[in-house]
Amino acid sequence: MMRTIIKSIIFFVIATSILRAQTDEFEPGSPYTIFGVGELNYSNSLRTRSMGINGIGLSGDYVNSLNPAANYDMSYTRISLNGKYSFYKYSDATSTGQDSDGKVDGLNIGIPISNEKGISLFLGFNRLSSVGYQITQIEQNTSGNETRFYSGKGGLSKINVGLTYKLANSVVLGAEYNYAFGNIIDSKKIDFGLQGVTNTDIRKEIDLQNSYFKGGAIIEIGNLVKSKLLKDLKIGFYYQTKINFNSAGDAIYTTSTSTDTVRITGEPLEFPASFGFGISNKFGNRYIVSADLLMHNWENFQSTKITVAKYENSYQLGLGLEILPLSESDVSYWNKLTYRMGVFYGKEYYSVNNNDINVLGASTGVNIPLTNQNSIDLAIMYLIRGKNSDGLIKDENLSLALGFNFGELWFLKRQEEN
Repeated sequence: MMRTIIKSIIFFVIATSILRAQTDEFEPGSPYTIFGVGELNYSNSLRTRSMGINGIGLSGDYVNSLNPAANYDMSYTRISLNGKYSFYKYSDATSTGQDSDGKVDGLNIGIPISNEKGISLFLGFNRLSSVGYQITQIEQNTSGNETRFYSGKGGLSKINVGLTYKLANSVVLGAEYNYAFGNIIDSKKIDFGLQGVTNTDIRKEIDLQNSYFKGGAIIEIGNLVKSKLLKDLKIGFYYQTKINFNSAGDAIYTTSTSTDTVRITGEPLEFPASFGFGISNKFGNRYIVSADLLMHNWENFQSTKITVAKYENSYQLGLGLEILPLSESDVSYWNKLTYRMGVFYGKEYYSVNNNDINVLGASTGVNIPLTNQNSIDLAIMYLIRGKNSDGLIKDENLSLALGFNFGELWFLKRQEEN
């Protein structure tokens, strides 16, 4: 078993190194990652993503990468490794483009220490944001057509470690330390289409790093009310502090007169605080319903990127269903699987041409048991971002995700059989 875990971790490190080593070509992604710090990844659990939620109010036998308090309920040490392959389709009023790309999303480990006291230790390495775009814009001027090429790559990652503790019979608190780091490269080229005129080339590369904290709570409402229907009802909250990134990098400007390199140091970039709440309940023995709302305060964000946008507060709203397997041993193979589905809607943290950029999507997935504590997660996620009118781009994303889950009994004592 441990050999399998070690091989998976080695694969994760190699795959991540390959992705980060691709410096010659810009990674495919949403054209809207030209703004801010790119596309944000709040939760990297395939359980929650295939349910269309972030998992703020959903605990259980898995590692929750958003609400630290939700990790108190693990029965075994959990090791999860997730990745996805995405197909992108972009369209505006006159043209359509397609692309695809694969990414390793994260590695998470959760270690239950005391189920009675709700103590669990967890750590992870996950993507925080992704940047990958290539945009061509043609403008007419008095001398002819002027072509502008925009491209970018990179993103942010985080390393985290946290702990949970059950204060009372119904209240669990969680705290988490995070170290975020990354690199974002933006390039803008202007081809004037004129002989004897040197084209303009601007390339800006910024390295970012700093620490931040996250806190959360889970309240088991089912322990406080006398209702059979609500005996598994839980509500959850989380708050993430802002990140005052330390930044350093270079900006290279090539024009008709010169090529200048400007060293960038101490340029402020504040990743704003976020918070949210969620709810979940188990109906009967098989059906878990969960919903959550996440909000992010971006209205005061100051971007260091080449392109300028108006930044606004954003939100994500999700609703999901999980169907658990039948407990009987003599059921069909299909009744031994866990099925998940959900829908989500949100508003991005930027607006373009005075238009809000909204996101609408749906997801579904299945958990396939391999042994008693090991399994594979499969998920399909589809979303639409923006629209192809009012000078905007309609961004469609179909992602196929794969996750490996390993279970080990490390610190908890095995129950002796009578």
